[in-house]
Amino acid sequence: MIHSPSLKGWFRVVAGGLVALSFPVGPTLAVEPGTPSGGFPWNSSELPVGLEALPDGTLLVTEYVTDSIVHMTMTGQEILDAPFPCTPSDTVNPESVLRLDDLLYVTDPEQGQLDVYDAVTCTYQESFDLSTNVVVATGITYQESTDHLLIVDPDFTGRPSKFREYTRQGTFVASHTIGSDFGRGVTFDATRCSYWLYTANNDRVTQLDMSFNSISFFRGPIFWGFQGGAGVAVVGGRLFVASPGSHRVMGFDIAEAVVQEGCNQIFGDGFESGDLSAWSAAGP
Repeated sequence: MIHSPSLKGWFRVVAGGLVALSFPVGPTLAVEPGTPSGGFPWNSSELPVGLEALPDGTLLVTEYVTDSIVHMTMTGQEILDAPFPCTPSDTVNPESVLRLDDLLYVTDPEQGQLDVYDAVTCTYQESFDLSTNVVVATGITYQESTDHLLIVDPDFTGRPSKFREYTRQGTFVASHTIGSDFGRGVTFDATRCSYWLYTANNDRVTQLDMSFNSISFFRGPIFWGFQGGAGVAVVGGRLFVASPGSHRVMGFDIAEAVVQEGCNQIFGDGFESGDLSAWSAAGP
């Protein structure tokens, strides 16, 4: 029996040559952020657009065509539990959805407003006019440090894309520049103390810090042979991007993405603070 450093293993010498006996087991290699992982085809005539991750690791998805909101597992199985699927009655074009407590916030770029529904019954509550400060309302997420909403505005007038900050009661607070790219879907990632933003004109998923500065990015659905993306959501170590034109929700590994410091101090309610216990049954 001989050991070969060049072949990295132990071998036995036989008449026909060498027979491998064993190879050392090396460390598991980290998966580069942005590597496709998971995802699922959209098995309907609808187009998946907005994504929202719930604490149990499932997803809310807004659909074009019937303009409804459906409840899905992260492997693509529809969950039929009241009130889903539901059709937000006062929303013409549900681009994105955010659940906070017992409310659903739905952006409606067609009417230039943010519509609010009861999350238990899908009953319409009220609408906030966004037309004064928002050119087009695409993605939406929550900033728990201020208890405010952040709405993505690609701002087609030639100015850079913005986060438009609003209170939960619909009062405009401020605008935050997030670059010149066509921002669409966004989500807050409490585990990594970051925001993830999909920009349509360059097919990028960009990780932003708490001041909305770019930390890193990876290529989106178009790079992998699909059509452009829309809504984004994070479940544990995986980020999902809806690709309406391809009837698909793509998954990307982000387990090794940069973790910013400070979330455990800034966010204090367990789920938003980066406590992963809520994801324990959801998988990687």
